[in-house]
Amino acid sequence: MARPGTVIAVFISAYHHDGSARMKHLIFSQMQTFRGLFTSICLIFTLAAFFEGLGFADEILFGILTLLMLSAVGAVNDRHGQKFFIVSAAITIAMNMAAYLTPYLNLDILSLTLNLLILGYASWLIFLKVFSATQIDSDLIYGAICIYLFLGIDCAIAYDVIGLLDAHAFAIQQDVKDQSLAPAIETFMHTYLYFSFSTLTSVGYGDIVPVSSLARYTAILQAVAGQIYLSVLVARLVGLHITARH
Repeated sequence: MARPGTVIAVFISAYHHDGSARMKHLIFSQMQTFRGLFTSICLIFTLAAFFEGLGFADEILFGILTLLMLSAVGAVNDRHGQKFFIVSAAITIAMNMAAYLTPYLNLDILSLTLNLLILGYASWLIFLKVFSATQIDSDLIYGAICIYLFLGIDCAIAYDVIGLLDAHAFAIQQDVKDQSLAPAIETFMHTYLYFSFSTLTSVGYGDIVPVSSLARYTAILQAVAGQIYLSVLVARLVGLHITARH
């Protein structure tokens, strides 16, 4: 017969092992929530805005795209799509690194296009999860908000690609440009990201105007998609709330 002290020691060891496993599972699951993704997006752009004037434009742009990709990987836990998404994200991050290290325009366009496709795919996976849910909770709401933010970010990347393909695709007032910033970060954050969310929220200040047909139709599609998404989102959340009450 085992001694009582031995039994207690084994029990305590098993408890600590189980508790450690539970803690790791809890931390990992929190990293994969949409709340974590929303927090990551806010932190990424807050830090980028803080450091953008320090002369690290290319590094900031590379960091933004890479961190967004990693944050999306952590939030997407679809069994069928996650493996493909992880491999695609790794290839895209490698392409971001190549575009960062080399001055070739074609690599910049290819890198941005891959980021657009992969973040769009992540948005689609999150969309499927959010709108297939049968119960509403706070994490679901954060997921819906992340889709809206990704729509603005994806379109900003699309506008950046259009601007690289056609230098006259957008008419920008001269006093809008920040001459203290390097072209890469000034173009993405102070031009296309700003214009994208202005279009998405139907603000339209008029200081940046799409000129080419591709830029105009992209802006129209984004404005329509933003309004439709908000309408469908509110209807879906209200429907889930009513169902939960009954």
